[in-house]
Amino acid sequence: MLHAFTGQDSVVLSLSHASDHRSTALAEASIKAGVKQFIANAYGGSDSLEAESFFHIPEMKGRKKRELKVLERERWSWSAIQCGLFFDFCIRTGFFGINSETETASLLDAYKEVTGVTEWDVTYFDADEEVQSAKRELQATGSIWAMAKLALLSEVKEGVRGNFAKEGILDTDVLGLGETESVEQTVARVLKEGTIKI
Repeated sequence: MLHAFTGQDSVVLSLSHASDHRSTALAEASIKAGVKQFIANAYGGSDSLEAESFFHIPEMKGRKKRELKVLERERWSWSAIQCGLFFDFCIRTGFFGINSETETASLLDAYKEVTGVTEWDVTYFDADEEVQSAKRELQATGSIWAMAKLALLSEVKEGVRGNFAKEGILDTDVLGLGETESVEQTVARVLKEGTIKI
């Protein structure tokens, strides 16, 4: 990779999770090649220590972030572009535990007061209990839905710092994305478009 990186001002990585462990070696090669800006993979979501404690993807992100910080030096910097959850997709597929067709929802206890829905059948669950349950299920069966539940909890569980706007790390303007839909606008659009089965 040293040869490929030589003469480049910047390098943008686009690796799958399976290759993500090579990021640090690629960053080191970019330094040796004289690259000035290294843009690393940064899969969406929080990389807080709380999220790292129960889900492997934030743990991988956090470890990579710490490794890249150690490599920082004059004339070489790194950054990462990450998105949060694919909010509209998650609503349309039932990933959030919300089903507009059956008017049912399974929500975190912590969010009881924000739903604003009275005619739906809504149940609530404890985030810590759900983390443990999903971890057991993932370990026992390898269930993609258990992994998805952990991914969701690594975004929305209290203490994981998954609200990028609230944390002051939302840079949509820097990326030229401008105004985005509000939560209300997105929900209205998704309900109009309908759900999809996956």
